[in-house]
Amino acid sequence: MIINTNHSSCRGFSIVELMVALLLFMVAVLGLAPLLTSNMHADARNQLRAEARDVAMEKMDWLQALEFEDSELDVGKSTKNPRGNFRVETTVSANTGTTSDKQKKITVLVEWPYKGRTYNYQLVTVRTGK
Repeated sequence: MIINTNHSSCRGFSIVELMVALLLFMVAVLGLAPLLTSNMHADARNQLRAEARDVAMEKMDWLQALEFEDSELDVGKSTKNPRGNFRVETTVSANTGTTSDKQKKITVLVEWPYKGRTYNYQLVTVRTGK
């Protein structure tokens, strides 16, 4: 009976090589984990900002469709309405810097909380009466 004791002809990886490769892979994955979580937070913030923009645009479109003399557009009027996670504030003021009393500055401010901070989105327009 002949037994081959020459191990140099054996092919494959040793268990030590596999463990080292696995360790390097885990270090790389753990290094990328913070990047992944920060990317997820940025995506959530951007999604909320897009929703806030849509809320502000919808409110501004509604205000612009009103007649100039409508009571919702009285100068000095300010309203605050909660809408889901968002707080919507509408302010109507006289357009300063002009001599015309037929101009109103309309501001729509949408605020929302995320991760302990308050973010906002603001739209401003000027309406002119006839």
